[in-house]
Amino acid sequence: MRRENATDRRQLIAVSIATIFSLTLLLYVLDWQVVIVCAAVAVLGFIYQVGTATIQERWPRATTPIPVWGVLFIAGILLFMYLYAVSGIRNPVSYVLAYALTFVFFDVWFVLPLAWLHAAESHDDSSALPDPAPPVAVLVPAYNEEQYIGRCVESLAKTTYPGEVEIVVIDDGSTDGTYEEALAIDSDRMRILQKENGGKFSALNYGLEHTTAELILTVDADSLVAEDAIGKMVAKLVESPDVGAVAGTVRLLTRESFLEKLQSLEYVFGINSFRRAFDIWGAVNVVPGCLGGFRRTALEEAGGYAGDTLTEDFEITVQILRHGWQVRASNATVYTEAPDTLRSLYKQRLRWRRGTVQTLLKHRDVLFAPQIDNFTSIVYPYMMFSRLLLPFPSLVALGVLVHLYLIEAYVFLVALIVSFLLLQTFAILFVLLLDDETLLLIGFVPIYATFFKYFIDIVTLKAMFEVATLSDLSWTTADRQRQRQPTAQTEQTGGRGD
Repeated sequence: MRRENATDRRQLIAVSIATIFSLTLLLYVLDWQVVIVCAAVAVLGFIYQVGTATIQERWPRATTPIPVWGVLFIAGILLFMYLYAVSGIRNPVSYVLAYALTFVFFDVWFVLPLAWLHAAESHDDSSALPDPAPPVAVLVPAYNEEQYIGRCVESLAKTTYPGEVEIVVIDDGSTDGTYEEALAIDSDRMRILQKENGGKFSALNYGLEHTTAELILTVDADSLVAEDAIGKMVAKLVESPDVGAVAGTVRLLTRESFLEKLQSLEYVFGINSFRRAFDIWGAVNVVPGCLGGFRRTALEEAGGYAGDTLTEDFEITVQILRHGWQVRASNATVYTEAPDTLRSLYKQRLRWRRGTVQTLLKHRDVLFAPQIDNFTSIVYPYMMFSRLLLPFPSLVALGVLVHLYLIEAYVFLVALIVSFLLLQTFAILFVLLLDDETLLLIGFVPIYATFFKYFIDIVTLKAMFEVATLSDLSWTTADRQRQRQPTAQTEQTGGRGD
């Protein structure tokens, strides 16, 4: 069990006080009725989530004739109608800001407290390994991973896991020296499979067909896995027979460029903190391709990896959750390379967002599922609203700021920007302290919360438009730093890689 020392507690208390100060500043800047209603919606959301979790725990087979999240949605609408009728506020700017502020309050009052609870109760996962440790198969799909596959397999071969580990590299029709580089690795734990190019999902399914272990780990070929990671992943998988999948903790391998530092903030605040929070409910929303753990039984029940979306990791996670399995998070660490140019970042995030939209729309019937559980009632509705709806008011809010500038309302404009940035800064500082990350990243929050966020929102809107219009959704691959040569071919029309 992780024990917080006095310094940890003082830091977290200081950040909490600072966050309350930011909320108080918002009360001063905005109409107080707007802030109160947003806070009320967030509190109702918290009550709703606790109630849903309690129902699932006590009555696991409970069902409802209407979507349970609809109750919260209707309550929020009624609160905003009350705001309109009673306060006399008719300015649409206030309502746009209120919508965005509701999601901010959700992060501050729901995600961050749960992330703190998860961190406070976390322990060394590997200490729970059974004796003897069960055999594990590690699948490494690889397409044109020259200069990467070697170091990835070598990091896996250094594992301290006491049980049998079979490392299976699946060369998915590479046209470079991936196969030869893998062959040059001297490890009795590794074997190599070759197949025609069919995409990452087909490579993973091919690997599953050629292994027999019940416990499966998947690792991207451009990743480096910590020596104790396999043990921690297995320990979390066997913690309960209800656990069907486990998500590893992703960290960036390098943070030298400006973009890499912004992405570090994104991984810590926008990805890992949510993974911590949803782990409390046993419904982590994405098992990352960098490092994921699965029971073979869960994968087979889910039908294996599907090729009808661009994010096979998100899609298989949703399928496993839909079949009633828990998906948990582990502190097992994997290091991955992040795009260091804006072009590479755009290509990577466009694929991620396209795949996310495809998966959410594919499984949209989850919103109307009769069962009451943490996935259908909390995690999936939040993913739908935050991924598909939040970019719209976010961009409208940007227009509001431009409008305030044009009418020369400079004092109100500056106060509004400062209050939101302070709230975002203290929330990120809270997460950095939880993850023992360097606090120097806090200096990049203003750019992360503005330009970076709007960049992602624009990419999301583009992805939504392309999916809606059935555009050609080709696999867009970020340029690799170690392969960046004039003659390097990192993306092919017919090939699909990582």
